Amino acid sequence: MRILVTGIGARCGTSAMMRTLLSDGMTPSPAAEKFPSYCAPSKNPEGFWDLSPEMIQSTEAIRLEENEIVKVFSYFYYQVDWSTVDLIVVMYRNDREAQITSMHETALAEGFEATPAMVDLMIRDPHDLLDHIPSPTIYIEIEELRSNPELVLSKIKEADTWVQQ
Repeated sequence: MRILVTGIGARCGTSAMMRTLLSDGMTPSPAAEKFPSYCAPSKNPEGFWDLSPEMIQSTEAIRLEENEIVKVFSYFYYQVDWSTVDLIVVMYRNDREAQITSMHETALAEGFEATPAMVDLMIRDPHDLLDHIPSPTIYIEIEELRSNPELVLSKIKEADTWVQQ
């Protein structure tokens, strides 16, 4: 299976999902880095697995091979070769206030200020764009992943079975 992990805004569990899938035997895409230079390791000491700075600055398409995963946020969807994506895992967070607070804190740690317009765009944009992407999609709430990662992996594997049919 080839999985693209994305989220409804930053700080919604995409890195945790990447680590969960990696621990289950998936392979990170060469487009991803555990600690890209633009990320603040103090905000996620186990790794982000975001796109590398080279990939962000490239016009090269993000393509997945069998058993690969990649994390891509909405502002880089245009770079994805969607024909190589079997499943999109969309992470979200029910506690929007905590998410926005965390987004602001992380932005400051990364050296910039997250304006209200930026935060709004990060949360609103994925919804609009995901509606137009043909790949099968599964939504996972971060608390569900935290409380029962095995159940989440089971749901993803069920989705894979459904996709293969």
